[in-house]
Amino acid sequence: MTASQWGIKFPFCVECKSTLRKHQARSLCTKCYPQKILKKLCSKCNKINVLSRRINEENICGVCNKKLFCPPKKRTCTICNKIKIIDLIKEEKDICRECNKKYFYIQPTKICISCKEDKKIDGYFEGNPYCPICYRLNIYRKPKYDCGRCKKYRKTSAIINGERICHTCYKKDHKERYWLHNQKRKESDKIELEEDTIKEIFQRNKECVYCQSREKLTLDHIIPLSKGGKTMKENLVIACNKCNSSKNKSEVEIWCKRKGLELPEIIEKQLLAQYL
Repeated sequence: MTASQWGIKFPFCVECKSTLRKHQARSLCTKCYPQKILKKLCSKCNKINVLSRRINEENICGVCNKKLFCPPKKRTCTICNKIKIIDLIKEEKDICRECNKKYFYIQPTKICISCKEDKKIDGYFEGNPYCPICYRLNIYRKPKYDCGRCKKYRKTSAIINGERICHTCYKKDHKERYWLHNQKRKESDKIELEEDTIKEIFQRNKECVYCQSREKLTLDHIIPLSKGGKTMKENLVIACNKCNSSKNKSEVEIWCKRKGLELPEIIEKQLLAQYL
């Protein structure tokens, strides 16, 4: 930016002494002018900020204008079927922020210092990257305290009236609530499958998907019922009783990594078919 465009009297910005930005007014550049001239007291938050609009002789800053007069539009997400702020629209499907981060956001990967594999990094310790499983197993340790009820040295689940309570004592106190919650969830998700669909699933994979065993075969939910999964043909695979009980409510990918197993191709295809 030349001095002729700024003027002879003031060849640079009076505030920041720079000639790189364009001149706006009163010998100030485009950055310093709104900060010095347009800043006034907002009538909503009572803070001095850059004004965005005036309504009935009231000064409203940009933050208050976004909160009060420009609320974000909420729609039903096609994946979780909840009314949320839409973060991504893909193939005419509305996807919320949580589902976008979980299924579509590609997190950068690094080599974990513990398992020496290229994975998503969960945390750093002494400058070294750790994947989620190695960080939880080797680094993260939840602190233990003396429980106020059973007087045992355990991990704290809740603090009630300044008293630390472990998970077993907390679950005993709220036993009825836990039972009612699980009962309601089971009744809402209870769908009786037809015999033809069960036969199709057993014909599709005649052995356990994880360990290839043929003893005590059961139906396993890929996405557990507690995490929004449904009892339908696309969400069910064959698993032995041992793998099914070991997997329990955990996610398939995390459980396979913990057990040192590869994610089966059938589960990968069905997960992609559900979320895309």
